[in-house]
Amino acid sequence: MKLSMKTLPIFFTLLFLTMNVSGQVTFTRFETGVINANDSNDKQPFGGISGIENLGANNWILVSDRGYYFNCDNCSTISDFQLRINQKEGTKTGHWFESIRFNRNTKTYYYATEYERKDNLGKSIEHTGVYESTGLIDTLVDIREKSIIHLDRLPSSNKGIEAIAITPSGALWVAPEAGWKGETDVGQKYISFYRYKDPSSSTERQEFKYPITRFPEAYFAEDKSGGISEILAIDETHLLVLERCYISIAKDIEIALLRNVTVDEESRELIIDSKDAFNLNTVPGLCNVEGMAWGDDDKKTLYIIADDGYGETYYNDKKIRKTGLLEKPTLRNQLIILRRE
Repeated sequence: MKLSMKTLPIFFTLLFLTMNVSGQVTFTRFETGVINANDSNDKQPFGGISGIENLGANNWILVSDRGYYFNCDNCSTISDFQLRINQKEGTKTGHWFESIRFNRNTKTYYYATEYERKDNLGKSIEHTGVYESTGLIDTLVDIREKSIIHLDRLPSSNKGIEAIAITPSGALWVAPEAGWKGETDVGQKYISFYRYKDPSSSTERQEFKYPITRFPEAYFAEDKSGGISEILAIDETHLLVLERCYISIAKDIEIALLRNVTVDEESRELIIDSKDAFNLNTVPGLCNVEGMAWGDDDKKTLYIIADDGYGETYYNDKKIRKTGLLEKPTLRNQLIILRRE
């Protein structure tokens, strides 16, 4: 095609639009199930799963906000994960994981942690951060020397860092759950994502504004500021962003949003596309989704896993007598597999 001066602007506009939507993804099918450790396996601390990553060749790592990680090899189906979890014990660490990523080229793990407890004297002890470990996950408690970010205080109550992503070039994206300090107010529209182009050798970062979804109708006051539970790179300029919130205990409603997001390099903004990647709220018994990872190199499948809560105040195994259904079905180790054509 011969381009004249009149057709050039139209041509480049069409080219830009084609490039702009090439990184968006839309899933059309889903499978869902629950992974549980056998009751007889009292050594199995499986639960509190907050992150998942595909290490390659269907070998996976699942991390827990209770201080463990679990390797699940040769898994592609929900049944595979169920089988592997009951074959191997978890590895105990000193970290309360919230997200996990693995750079296959450099054999480097990146993981986000969040800790918020009180000591024997009632003094609050808390921190959140993103760390790296080459070869194996470092199980040492003090990992500050390997930190990319380390905060001695959470930006707000129960809101730290839960979402990190690695792009094909090795750049690291970091998203706070509800914003950094000064960004968590319900009335504030934007929060900041950080991008580290070379996280292993430089702490230099770029900031991008993201229009977070706030949930003023949330059941828990701390959830009203929103909740970004995971991010995932589609390519260098497109991300998936997972936001979720528990709305009602009485009706047992969890809301989750799986956003297609485009990186605008010029304005340093993250633009939510008009169409979500999938309507997760159509999944029956949607749980507290926290982690996600690609299931294959072509990005045709997406695995999303949920946290089962912690302690009797969060969940129980009681059933409703008339229906036989669990009283709190949203608090389980749910695994969702999304597929696209």
